[in-house]
Amino acid sequence: MPDIYKSSESFFDRYVFDLKDENSIISNLDRALGNGIVLRDEIKTPSLSYLQLAMNRFKACKGTTKIRYDMLPVRNAIYAFWGSVDNNMTNIEALRIIHLGKAVERLDLYLRLGYNNEDIFIQLDNLLKHVSRRFDTISSIINIENLEALKAAADSRSDLRARKSELLDKVDNLVEVNFVEAVAV
Repeated sequence: MPDIYKSSESFFDRYVFDLKDENSIISNLDRALGNGIVLRDEIKTPSLSYLQLAMNRFKACKGTTKIRYDMLPVRNAIYAFWGSVDNNMTNIEALRIIHLGKAVERLDLYLRLGYNNEDIFIQLDNLLKHVSRRFDTISSIINIENLEALKAAADSRSDLRARKSELLDKVDNLVEVNFVEAVAV
């Protein structure tokens, strides 16, 4: 992320609330809402409504003096979204892809933000358990070479932070995107 901010206040305002900044929290939430609209038939309308609620609540937080407190309804709406997805989706293959993507994104985030080695291992183990439990139904979308590299990293118990670039490449290319796009259309 480029350092384009003039002060800590500028950073906070732009990183959190600037819809034009592709790195901002609100722009990521906006992309999630856009993806939800595209996947409305799969995730169902109640789930999509929680994403819209999260966006509405998030926008209402701009300018507040008690940001952590006022953001609680945003977090609650996002939790409700995940619960609604789990309860309402009928396409099991699509649900498994969504959960796989969630596990991939979490590991990616932990690597990028430099979490401690133990926390990264927990997320890597979680991803590998997720893949192994559902391998029979998701094997067609998994890049086996990258999966084996991630398994080897998990077995090594070495400093994963030192291998950040290599592991990010394996994580980011674990799922065959062309297949996922075909399922989503």
